Amino acid sequence: MSKNSMKLSWLVGVSMLAALVPAHAFAQSADPVEVAAEAQDDGGEIIVTGSNICGAAPVGSPVIALTHDDISAGGAVSTSQMLQQVPQVLNIGVSETSRGQAGGSGNPTYGTSINLRGLGPYSTLTIVNGQRVVPQGTTGQAPDPSTIPTLMLKRIDVMADGASAVYGSEAIAGVVNLVLRRDLDGVEASARYGFADGYNERLIGLAAGTSWSTGQITAAIEQGYHSNLPGIDRDFYASDLRSRGGGDFRATQCAPGTLTIGGSTYAIPAGGVTQATAAQLVAGTSNRCDNAKLGDLLPEQKHNSAAFTFDQRFGSSVRLFADGFYKEREFSFTPAPLTVNLTVPSTSPSFVRPAGATGTSGTVAYSFADLLPANRVSGTSKSWNVTYGAEAELGAGFVVTLQGGYGKSIERALSTGGLDTRSAAAGGVLNTAIANGSFNPFLANPGSVASFATSVSDTRGGATLERYGAKIEGPLFELPGGTLRVAVGYERQYLESRNGTFNNVPAATGYTVALRLFKRKVDSAYAEVLLPLIGADNNIPLMQRLDINVAGRFDHYSDIGAST
Repeated sequence: MSKNSMKLSWLVGVSMLAALVPAHAFAQSADPVEVAAEAQDDGGEIIVTGSNICGAAPVGSPVIALTHDDISAGGAVSTSQMLQQVPQVLNIGVSETSRGQAGGSGNPTYGTSINLRGLGPYSTLTIVNGQRVVPQGTTGQAPDPSTIPTLMLKRIDVMADGASAVYGSEAIAGVVNLVLRRDLDGVEASARYGFADGYNERLIGLAAGTSWSTGQITAAIEQGYHSNLPGIDRDFYASDLRSRGGGDFRATQCAPGTLTIGGSTYAIPAGGVTQATAAQLVAGTSNRCDNAKLGDLLPEQKHNSAAFTFDQRFGSSVRLFADGFYKEREFSFTPAPLTVNLTVPSTSPSFVRPAGATGTSGTVAYSFADLLPANRVSGTSKSWNVTYGAEAELGAGFVVTLQGGYGKSIERALSTGGLDTRSAAAGGVLNTAIANGSFNPFLANPGSVASFATSVSDTRGGATLERYGAKIEGPLFELPGGTLRVAVGYERQYLESRNGTFNNVPAATGYTVALRLFKRKVDSAYAEVLLPLIGADNNIPLMQRLDINVAGRFDHYSDIGAST
């Protein structure tokens, strides 16, 4: 039985611009083709977001463009921070500050991806110079925009509308295109520094470029850093929101903890409790503490990145091009204190049974915040990607483009100070100590805990992307509103994603991580037609122009669905 899947997407966009304004105002509105042509770089390349037709703006889908000047004046120390200033981009899911939403579990290295309109980080396609690049994260799902040095960005295009018919199912929410510079002739340098209470950040960058009569080369390097931001340094960050009209979301995993037995909860007194003083346990009570505030809001991060572009023309009809990037990032993060729900059997010397309670065991919600050091998580993320191709003019305005690319990412997150929560039968030191009474969670001084924090969590992963394709694009004939243009093309992608996690193994015993490997091949064919039916020169009342864009895409996935 062979596995395969087919997906056919069609998108029809109709744009009609009309206004009840004086006729002379119509002349101030630029033709969409002219607007898109302003994106032409000195290297000779026109990069359009949202369309496969060179020089044509996407119909009915406005593109938000952050220019190089916007990026320089924005003060952000990464491309991700710059994009978070766009209203359509939500900082939810895969980011430095959020791992609890969709996609967060695949981001233990605290990277960032773009989430347009809150539809999920994997519904937004992030591309570089109009081309797919290798994804980051241990599950290899989404590119991190911060892989590109900010000095290397000519502009960032944000199209916050669905574009699946042009780019495939990854672009359900929209597309973000990072367009690299090809027009620098000289050297540029930048340095930024910022600080706040308990936090600081800095960025240093250098870009250089040169051009000649038939080509150019531009490159940039960047080094960035920001400190961690502890939650305790921000008064507004709290789990108890009752003073602000909200609820109390503090945890019951505290020290002293909260006992649950027979369906009732009992707050353990500050001085501890024994069976002789069990009358101090009051049913329906619980201890509350704000463990989340003791962790970091932001991890400590530092990165080194580089990127380049290259163009070379041969004669007037052939151009070779290439671009690429490399980034390595290190992070360190202090999560909330180690907490656990401890099962205390009635056979343990530590067990305390409240008056009237029944059951063979009790559960103590417990925090080691004051007993064990913070379980600091650290790791690395490395990625690189190269895109290359050739463009040739065929005559009659038609252009054929052949392009390919290859990229790889490697991710790792390591924690060596987690709780050994294995059962006593499996040799777990924590549950063994509870069973024999050497650790008593009912007391203010519970006993020695140093040997409990020996668990290792080692998460590794990454991805490899290989792709190539061909496109032919050009004009067919004239319509009243302009030239009818078409584009047809084919793409093939090979994506390998590998990931694995090894948990709850004492560091002293040694361990190995077995990575799981997932493979996918995607064959895609697409076509697009732009029909400019009415233009400003047609002098039709109340209508400036009418364009129709029809786009279709066929994607065949090798690993989804089944047929015999």
